[in-house]
Amino acid sequence: MTMRLGKFVLLIGLFASAAWAGGPLSVYNGSPVTWKPNGKTLLYQVDQGPLGPLSNYQAVNLIQSAFQEWSRVDTSTLAFDKAKDALSEDVTSKNYSRIVNSLSSDANPIIFDDDGSIIDLVLGTGSKANILGLTSTSTNRSDIVKAQIIFNGYFFEQDNYTQEKILATFLHEVGHVFGLDHAQYSRHIAQDGIGSNDGTISVLFPTTTDDDSQRRDLSFDDKIAVSNLYPTTYFRNSTGSIRGTIKRNTTELPGVNIIARDASDPVGRIATTVTGTLSANRGSYEIAGLPPGKYEVMAEAVDSYFKGTSSVGQYAEQSNSLSFKNPIKAQYYSSTGAARSAETAVEVKSLSYTSGIDIHVDSASLPSDEKYTFLLGLNSKTVGGAKAGYYGAYKFLLAPAGTEGSINIIVNFDQNAKYVIDVDRELSNGNLNTFTVKDTALQKIVTLSQQGDVPLEKTRYFISIGNRGSFDFTFTISTLIATSAPPTNTPQPTNTPTRTPTPSHTPTATRTPTHTPTLTRTPTPSRTPTPFPASTPTALFTATPTSTPTATASPTQTDTPTPAQFCGDANGDGRIDIEDVIYILRLSVDLPVELANGMTLEEMRQTADVNGDGKIMANDAILIYRKIADPNLDIGCR
Repeated sequence: MTMRLGKFVLLIGLFASAAWAGGPLSVYNGSPVTWKPNGKTLLYQVDQGPLGPLSNYQAVNLIQSAFQEWSRVDTSTLAFDKAKDALSEDVTSKNYSRIVNSLSSDANPIIFDDDGSIIDLVLGTGSKANILGLTSTSTNRSDIVKAQIIFNGYFFEQDNYTQEKILATFLHEVGHVFGLDHAQYSRHIAQDGIGSNDGTISVLFPTTTDDDSQRRDLSFDDKIAVSNLYPTTYFRNSTGSIRGTIKRNTTELPGVNIIARDASDPVGRIATTVTGTLSANRGSYEIAGLPPGKYEVMAEAVDSYFKGTSSVGQYAEQSNSLSFKNPIKAQYYSSTGAARSAETAVEVKSLSYTSGIDIHVDSASLPSDEKYTFLLGLNSKTVGGAKAGYYGAYKFLLAPAGTEGSINIIVNFDQNAKYVIDVDRELSNGNLNTFTVKDTALQKIVTLSQQGDVPLEKTRYFISIGNRGSFDFTFTISTLIATSAPPTNTPQPTNTPTRTPTPSHTPTATRTPTHTPTLTRTPTPSRTPTPFPASTPTALFTATPTSTPTATASPTQTDTPTPAQFCGDANGDGRIDIEDVIYILRLSVDLPVELANGMTLEEMRQTADVNGDGKIMANDAILIYRKIADPNLDIGCR
């Protein structure tokens, strides 16, 4: 079920210190804030009541599954067990304060707020309509000493949550109890409208995804993050780290999201962090706990949507926080620095730090047309999807040096599909030249070269993949340098063996809490049909009613006839009306638009350029508006 518009799901926590994406939720004096059990078994106590659509038995089983999933990570030492005795009563808004205040200092209650009244009591009347859960932890600065979760059964009931989706929410909340923050990666998969490819996304992704029920297992990043906080001896001795600094000119940049992708599996094996996590207001970073291998390292801006209640890292609390001041353009680490898409694989060895993985980003800030793009690396791959009749919500961006000789963009589809691929090449004047191909083959290759489909230059290429058929599909998109330029003798980063095997894990003594935790928010807003203002999937055509088909062994797809296109008919429906004015205005500011009757973006741009000046501006919309008011008016349409 699609969430209602405007609904936000808030997962809230009480924490005193800064946050680290893909790692500890809090940092104190340069070290993560963690549990220090000292050999003592950590217990959680469950409520006796039901939870919205779940009976108490079902709710207890799900929360037990969530704790077990985190506790059985074999490279982490931390584990929780369910206390033998449940809480003394079914907790309601009438007895909540009394029961919570009577608990022992080491109790960690899990409260099932069946009707949302406790959420309203704690956060204010009406909060139950917007709040999915509330997680709080108490710390004594360096240690976590107590935790509590309240789940909102009212929300689960109203939004028809399945047990699978509720489990994903429980996993997210329990991850915060373990001391972990949100992780930002694979946004283009999380919001592509296809739920089947969400399984590799972190359970600590800041928002719900297309289908949370797919995220019932911890991701590669989740397991590394919790193991970094509570490492086993084996984990310490068998992993390595990547270190570097992000700079713009000579200035270090804190609050930048860093992603390391295993070159052998850049979709399923991803780890993240944020610059300045352990060194306040610095541009340095470390991604620790990586298994030996080669990694692609990329820097990107924290999504401006992930602030406040959805914050990623300690520099994203408010819209004017450091993560959002002059946000960077995405860029891969390259030993040559030739282009943003150029990437040099970074080798990681166990018990070693691979240092000097510095990225010097472009002096210009992130432009609006790149906010919802995924930067492709050269000789790398990722995945995507598109719903029937729509372009994907994110475009793929390629920024080569232009000296590679020939680059193949290779798209492999999971089934025989009707698709369109648009490659928009940015010209020197800032305009876009579009190459479009429509096909049904399982694989399509678009070549960038002087003799290929699209000229190869040092510029930006925006790649959109649309679904012209009636069945959703997924695909793999990769790039391959067919003819490489002569290699340069640029020094490669080296592995520095600065770590020695750890003989055993020595826990740190727990201290008594010395302060009252302050309220900060750690939310997971629910996905709506328009998850991001600028990333709404662009419809390729409007469905035409047809008679009920006769069942066949394998469904077939047919093309919808396209009416004649003429100047000003921006949506291709065969007439000029107020909808064309709206379409032209949206095109003039690069907002997504719905395309009718199988039109491509280039065809739409041609019809929207009413005055024929090669640009789509508000003046074009004004001309159409005047034409609607006076059908006999000659607007000089070319």
